Amino acid sequence: MKEYKCMGCLTSFEAEYKEDCPSCGDDSDVIEVSAHTDKLSVEKLQEHLLPYKKEMVQKIIDEKMQLVTADEFVRLHKESLTAIREKDKLQEQLNTAKKALTEIAVIPTKFDDGGAGEIAVEIAHDALAAIGGDDEN
Repeated sequence: MKEYKCMGCLTSFEAEYKEDCPSCGDDSDVIEVSAHTDKLSVEKLQEHLLPYKKEMVQKIIDEKMQLVTADEFVRLHKESLTAIREKDKLQEQLNTAKKALTEIAVIPTKFDDGGAGEIAVEIAHDALAAIGGDDEN
């Protein structure tokens, strides 16, 4: 006897050969639970297939489509996702620096500070130009 599982109604049953599901009468969704397909794998597959309609499940089976969970996707693409997060963080830091330099660049230079204000404004303009900020000087 072999163990079978109907993916349509999620019924497990034993039979000598693949046959119609005893619960729903359909054999198109019946799969053999072999030594290579343990019960946990079948249960996980059932969880993944729950959102799909019967026709889509059949298409997945027929075309041998590979289903990927969100956790698997993250694990597979962790490096690129980390790079994207780092890029976003760096972009936020750059935007903050641009804003600060822009504010420094418009400091009034009328204070009698021995030219320090003018030097700070010039440095801010140079820094903005170097990082691609909006340098209006």
